Amino acid sequence: MNQQKIGEFLKYLRKNKGLTQEQLAEHFCVSSRTVSRWENGNNMPDINILIELADFYEVDIRELIDGERKSENMDK
Repeated sequence: MNQQKIGEFLKYLRKNKGLTQEQLAEHFCVSSRTVSRWENGNNMPDINILIELADFYEVDIRELIDGERKSENMDK
């Protein structure tokens, strides 16, 4: 698991949704500093928040863990 890559992907997803770190932090009841640490690869969200992030961004949990989008046919 590459925390730096995951952080960059989380940042990409947040920006793609047009949210600030503060807005995302408020949604998940964490501090904006926590979101910053996730996105810088200094810290990882716990598994419960990872699942919520996957749902929120409408991506597969495996995509978050890998830090990149997979093809549409990844399960085939």
